[in-house]
Amino acid sequence: MTDFHHPPSLRQRIVEGTITYNDPNLNIVHIQLDNCPWAELARVRKETLPPDVFPDECRPGNRMKVFLLRPSKNRDFYHANARWSDETKNPWFTHPPRKGVQTTGTAKRYDQSRNVVYIRLDAPYQDIDAALHIKGLPPDHDEDITRAVDIGDRYPVEIIEVLPDLLQVDVSVNRALLQLAKEEHSRRFLDHSKSMVEIIDPQAWYATIAGKSESIRIGLLGPNNYFNEHMRLWLASWGVNANILKDIYHLERILHASNRPEHLLLATSQLQKDAVKNQMLTQLLSEYNVKVVWLIDEEPLFSLIPGPQLTLPIHVSDLVHALREDGNNETTHILPKAHHFQDFQRSRVQNLASELLAEICHDNSHIHAAMWVAKDRPGAYSIRAYHGLNDDAVEQVQPVLGQTFFHTTIEMASSFYIPSRSTGPLRLLIPDAANHVYFHPVSFKPSGSSEESIERAIAFFVDATKPGYYGKNEISKRIEKYLPRMQLLVEMLLFATHNEMLSVLADVGRNSVSYLHEVAVLADALNRRLQGLQSLFKLFNTDNSGKFSQEMRKLTDDTDILLKLARSDLSQIQISRTPRLPVRATLERGVELYAYRFNPMGGDLQLQVPDLPLTLSLPPMVLEQALRNLLDNSAYFLGFLPKGSGRVQVMVSMNLNDPLTPLYVDVVDNGPGVRAGIRQNLFRPRHTEKGDAGTGMGLYLARNLLLGYGGDLELIESVRWQRTCFRIKLPVVLDNMTQGTVR
Repeated sequence: MTDFHHPPSLRQRIVEGTITYNDPNLNIVHIQLDNCPWAELARVRKETLPPDVFPDECRPGNRMKVFLLRPSKNRDFYHANARWSDETKNPWFTHPPRKGVQTTGTAKRYDQSRNVVYIRLDAPYQDIDAALHIKGLPPDHDEDITRAVDIGDRYPVEIIEVLPDLLQVDVSVNRALLQLAKEEHSRRFLDHSKSMVEIIDPQAWYATIAGKSESIRIGLLGPNNYFNEHMRLWLASWGVNANILKDIYHLERILHASNRPEHLLLATSQLQKDAVKNQMLTQLLSEYNVKVVWLIDEEPLFSLIPGPQLTLPIHVSDLVHALREDGNNETTHILPKAHHFQDFQRSRVQNLASELLAEICHDNSHIHAAMWVAKDRPGAYSIRAYHGLNDDAVEQVQPVLGQTFFHTTIEMASSFYIPSRSTGPLRLLIPDAANHVYFHPVSFKPSGSSEESIERAIAFFVDATKPGYYGKNEISKRIEKYLPRMQLLVEMLLFATHNEMLSVLADVGRNSVSYLHEVAVLADALNRRLQGLQSLFKLFNTDNSGKFSQEMRKLTDDTDILLKLARSDLSQIQISRTPRLPVRATLERGVELYAYRFNPMGGDLQLQVPDLPLTLSLPPMVLEQALRNLLDNSAYFLGFLPKGSGRVQVMVSMNLNDPLTPLYVDVVDNGPGVRAGIRQNLFRPRHTEKGDAGTGMGLYLARNLLLGYGGDLELIESVRWQRTCFRIKLPVVLDNMTQGTVR
C-alpha cells in the first residue's frame, strides 16, 4: 500500500523497478517499482533519461533506477526522473535550493487549480521546478496566471520557500526585482561620475574579440589611402597585421626587405601602365614567393599572376578567408556584390509575389495561370509577377497593357469576368486550357492615409468548363482570402521605394534631427527660466532687481539663438549619397539625441564603443533606423518602471565566428521584456505592444532595412524585468571610399 502521509526523504526517492511499457506517442516510459511504500508505478519522460541511455533501449523487462518527483493528481503513480537517480547529477544533492537565493528560470507549465505557474530554474538548480504564485509577480497584472505569464517567459526570481521532503520550492519575482533595484542603485552610486559614452581603449577592444588567432603580416595597397587605413583597422580585429604601402615603388622596396610581408593585397588600379615595370613586378612577386590577393577595382592592365580575386565592395571576412586559405593559391575567390537595398527589396517582393500566384493556382484547380500588373503612371503599366504563362508571350504584351482590361480594372476599381476571346492583346498569352479571365483590383491604404488607392490588378486565367466550377462569384470568394497578403506585398514594395528616397535625404535628415534636438533643449531651458521669472515677479522688490535683469539677459540670448536656428537655410546642406557609416560617430549621435527621453525618468543610458574610427561602406541610416527604433522602444517600456531604476546599454562588439555579419551593436535594457507569446510576431508588420502609442512597423522596417544591406536584427534574450537584448548585426563591407572626416 502506498504511503501518502509520510513523503520519502531525498535518498528514499531513489528506487528501482522494471519497465512495463514504452509509450512512443507520449515519450513516456512506464515502470513497475520494487516494494516501494510510496508508489507502485512510476512514469519517466524520455527527456529525463540519463545521457547514455537511448529511448529504444527502454524495452519492457529491462531494469531502471529512478528518482521519485511527485504523485499524480489521482495518486495512481509518481512522476519520476531517471537522470536524477545518480546523486552526482541531481541538484537536490549537489546544489540544494536555499531560501533567499537569487536566480533565473523559464515558465514551463500551469497549475490552474492553484493559479500557479511552474518555473524551471537555471543552473545550478537546473531542472528543478519552482512554484510562482500570482502574488509573486509585479503589480498591475491579471489575476489569472495563464494570462499574466506566457509559457516560455524567462524571469529573475528569489527562492522564498524550500520544503525538501516535498521537493517543493516557491519563488517570487517581486522579491528578485527589489534586490535588482538595490543593485542598480548601488551601481549608480559607484558610477555617479561615469560618462554616458564610455570609450574603450583600442588594445582592450582587440583583446576581447572572440576567435582572434596568430597574426598574419600583409602588405596593403588598395585603391586609395583612406581605404587602406580603414582596411588596416578592420583587419586588426581578425589578428591580421597590415602594413600600408604608399605606392607601387614602395611595394618594390619592401619586397627586398628581410621583414617583407607574407601576403599582399593589391588593387589593380595601382598597377603601372608600363609593361616593362609590370613584368619586373611580376618577377619579384614570383621570386620572393609572396602570395597575392588581387582587389579588382578596375580592369586588370596585364596578365595577373595567380591568386584569389576579390571585387569591390569587399567583405573583410572574405579577404581574411583568402589570406588564410592553404593549398593552391590559384583558387579564384570572388565576392558577390554587396546589396543595394532597393534592388534587393524589389527582387524579394517580386519573388514573394510569384510564389503567391503559384500558390493560388495550385490551391484552385480551375485557375491555370495568373499575372500581377501595376500602374507606373497614367497610361503606363508594368508586369510585376506571373505564373503559368509563356515568357516570350509575356514580353510581347508588356507594351500594350494599357489597352487591356488591366487599365479598366484599375481605373474603375472594379473586377471583371470576361471570355478569353474578348481580352484583346492578352489573347497572345492565355493558356489553351483557360477560356475566361477574371480581373481583380488590389487596393492599398498607405500608412497615415484615410483613403485607399488602387494602382494594381491581378488577372486569373480560368477554365470555366471544368466540373465543380460555379462562376464569377465563386472565384471572387476564393480570391478574397489572399488579398491581405497581396496588400502586404504592396506595402513592402512601397517601403523599398520610400527607403531609397530616404537614403538620398539621409544627411539632411540627420542634420534636421540635430536642429530639432537643439531647439528642444533650448525650449526646455527657456521654459525653466520663464518659471523662475514668474516666481521672481511674485517676490519682486528692489533686492531682486539684479536677478531679474540677469534672467532677462539670459532669456534674450537664448531667444536669439533659437531664432537663428529657426531661420537656418536647410537648403544649403549638401545631400550626400556616399555610403559611409562611421560606427562611433553614428552611435554617439544617436545616443546623445535620445538622452532627453531618458533624463526625465531618471533612466541611465550608456554607450560602450571602441576609440577607433571604424567605418563601413553602408548608408548611415542602416544603423540609425534600427538604433532609433530600439532606443524608442526602451524609453517607452522603461517608463513603466519606478523612476530612477531604468537602464539602457548600447555595446559594440565583434564576433569573428559570424563571418557574414561580425559587427554587433547590442541594445540591452532592464524593462518588462518580451513575452514568449509575442516573439513569433515581433518582426511582423502591424504588431505592437504599445497600444495607440505604436504603429507596429518599427521593428519590421528596421529589420528589413538591415536585411537589404546584408545585416540583421535579432532578439537575443529576454529575462523579464532584468535583461532584454536586441542585436543589430552588420557586415564589415568596404568600398572605394573617398576622403572625409570621421571620428
